[in-house]
Amino acid sequence: MNEAHERTAEPIIIDTRTPAEFAEGHLRGARLIDFNGGEIEAAIPGLDPAATYLLYCRSGNRSGQAAALMSAAGFTSATNIGSLTEAAESTGIDIVR
Repeated sequence: MNEAHERTAEPIIIDTRTPAEFAEGHLRGARLIDFNGGEIEAAIPGLDPAATYLLYCRSGNRSGQAAALMSAAGFTSATNIGSLTEAAESTGIDIVR
């Protein structure tokens, strides 16, 4: 049961790649939470489970695993949007290099 203001809120974009990959280019406004570094598990308790999250990585593998972890933790809207390029295309957000 989402309220109207929750449905229209901007999604939180999470880049699940490494800091080096993030530095090479990322979506404008994305938050880096390194999946390989174990940061997803550490970050989950501090994230709002009712917010909308869009996750991406290099190929969609890490972001898919991160979205599954978030869903298992009770998050209602954690979506894997694939690779950086796919994420840019689906959201219309610029890649910052």
